[in-house]
Amino acid sequence: MFRVIIQSAALCFIIQILSYEFLWRYSVNYRYFSVVDKFRCDNRIVALIHSLIIPILVVNAVYIDGVNAKDSMDEYSYITKLCVSGSAGYFLWDMIVCFFDNNMPYTIHAVCCFLIYLIAAVNPEVTMHACMFLLYELSTPFGHIRWFLLKFFYPYNIENIELMFGCTFIFVRIIVGLPIQLILMYNLYYKFIENYNIFFLLLLLGNISLASLNTFWCKMIIKKFYLIE
Repeated sequence: MFRVIIQSAALCFIIQILSYEFLWRYSVNYRYFSVVDKFRCDNRIVALIHSLIIPILVVNAVYIDGVNAKDSMDEYSYITKLCVSGSAGYFLWDMIVCFFDNNMPYTIHAVCCFLIYLIAAVNPEVTMHACMFLLYELSTPFGHIRWFLLKFFYPYNIENIELMFGCTFIFVRIIVGLPIQLILMYNLYYKFIENYNIFFLLLLLGNISLASLNTFWCKMIIKKFYLIE
């Protein structure tokens, strides 16, 4: 699993570099971006690819393994282990690039996700829970598409993209995801009290941080739409 994590992070860096080479060669607009915007554009391409692929893998993982925790990592299918280990590698990359981009909220998000998926890659009790939460990525493509449309001067139907992003974010991460996450945090708390296992404490703190960030971002999205109206 650790090999897959490192390979996944390395692949993200490779895609990031190839994105720069491709856009520099074929996009006139990209050449006039600032250094910071070039960096962010390359990062968003990697993030967009992850957000498009991972929900498909998760649906397959749930279909194959169900939603029940296993007693051993060996009992999980390769697709489930790939979801959590590959995403751990992605969030390792994300943590590094967000840090260099000096974006504290996204850095905190990446650190929490990396720890959660690193633990999920070795602890079978939480593997499927972590895998399910990767469906949060369903809302992510619309945010990246909106950014690309604005930066590359194609602001057509931008309101529709913003609406789709806001609706999917609130539905997936708040209406559906937050209650499930609260139940998970409740269970993690009692598992920690029973066993005093540091893994459960880290997972609990990570989920509290992620739930807080998602709630904050949801508030900002609602505020934005309220101001538009």
